[in-house]
Amino acid sequence: MARPVKYNSFPQTGWPMPSEVFWGNAGGSIAAPGAGKHILVLGVLADNKCEIRQTSTSGTILAHIPGDADGLRFPAALDMGENTAAHFVTSDDVTVFYYIHDTNIQ
Repeated sequence: MARPVKYNSFPQTGWPMPSEVFWGNAGGSIAAPGAGKHILVLGVLADNKCEIRQTSTSGTILAHIPGDADGLRFPAALDMGENTAAHFVTSDDVTVFYYIHDTNIQ
């Protein structure tokens, strides 16, 4: 029996580009996207260690990337949860590739 698809793929959503890009000086945050929407982190570029946290800079750690995170791509999208902000805690610049999953688009 096939497992149900959890996320809409790029062709199904019709987003104008495969991903969004966030850049932050000494870390930063992507605001909560709204009801029924999830931030899905695809990858991170950072010169130093980086923690990916939910809700706030002291929120639940979803990923801890030690040392040099240059070019790190996740094997699957990291789901931040419905209407939840993503926070990137690092002492240096960070670039994050992500997209927004809208559960209303089927």
